[in-house]
Amino acid sequence: MLFGMAFASFLMAQQSAIFWGVMTWTYAPMKVLRADIWVAAPQVEQINDYDPLRLIEVQRVRSVPGVAWASPVFSSPTYARMSDGSHKPIHLMGVDDHTLAGAPWQEVAGGIETLRQPDAVWIDEYGLDRLKPKGGEQLKPGDVFEINERRAVIAGVFQTRRAFSGAPFLVTTFQRAADYSLPQRRLATFIIAAAQPGLSPAALAGRIEAETGLKAFSEDSLIDSTLDWWMKNTGVPGSFLTTIIVSLIFGLIVAAMTFSGYVAQQRQVYAALRAMGASSGQLMSMLVVQSLSLSLLSFAVGLAGAYAFGASVGKSGVPPFLMTWQIISGVFGAQLLVGLIGPLRCCWEMHRIQPADVFRS
Repeated sequence: MLFGMAFASFLMAQQSAIFWGVMTWTYAPMKVLRADIWVAAPQVEQINDYDPLRLIEVQRVRSVPGVAWASPVFSSPTYARMSDGSHKPIHLMGVDDHTLAGAPWQEVAGGIETLRQPDAVWIDEYGLDRLKPKGGEQLKPGDVFEINERRAVIAGVFQTRRAFSGAPFLVTTFQRAADYSLPQRRLATFIIAAAQPGLSPAALAGRIEAETGLKAFSEDSLIDSTLDWWMKNTGVPGSFLTTIIVSLIFGLIVAAMTFSGYVAQQRQVYAALRAMGASSGQLMSMLVVQSLSLSLLSFAVGLAGAYAFGASVGKSGVPPFLMTWQIISGVFGAQLLVGLIGPLRCCWEMHRIQPADVFRS
């Protein structure tokens, strides 16, 4: 019984943590470039939408009262051609040539100036392995490859979350990213901005929308919008939710069936207690205390197993694992539910036990 309920607790915690880890991949571009406010075309619903803006929109955003600064951002999937001739998918991102606003320079050896070198790009740590030539060594700073027949040199390595697509992130200057991409009139995928001191990003986002007619998000609201889009438009949540529900049902069945068998086996013991004056309520209280104690122990064992799984995959990052207090609270509540429903199924049978049953085989 302990094994069955602990296994159900483990599955609920492990699958929930993997699900939430996968969902953090959906807004990974926002963990590469950081900004208080993201401005996009009116039709954009999430960070992975692609509906570029005219560069003149940057000036319109800068003219909104309360904007401290605003810069264009290029963001688009493309391909890199490696030294062995293979083509690998990448996610190319470009930041303002002059300010380099939003770039993850704090994590790059040599600092922000390395991005100003000729043909320089920064690559995330996962890309060093994913872009290596077949049978070759892992990439390193100084290595050269091509993006749309243009030379690119790795000038720095930064840490970030993986992208949902699996493609590594490359960061360079805005103009260089435009040169790497196919010719197009609209280049600014997003415009990132910051609010002046004393003005909240949410308030400024509303002001930008009113003044320009564009869609403006605070960082938190864009993350929420991205998660909401993936929840509604993909099958990822449903597949994990199915496993979590099945785990809960499994725990309920194990608890209900095992407690029924337990009551049947201990019928003479309960009859003896009834002969000594114990009421049906007292007997049920004993059973509930036993069940809840077992549920708490199962919760602890299952959660420990989930954390052990998370530690084992932590270095590789696949599958992603992110345990939050909301997940822990949810699994704890589910286990308490299991601990209550199991004994409740035995209420009628417990009520039927009579003192004379002590003499029956």
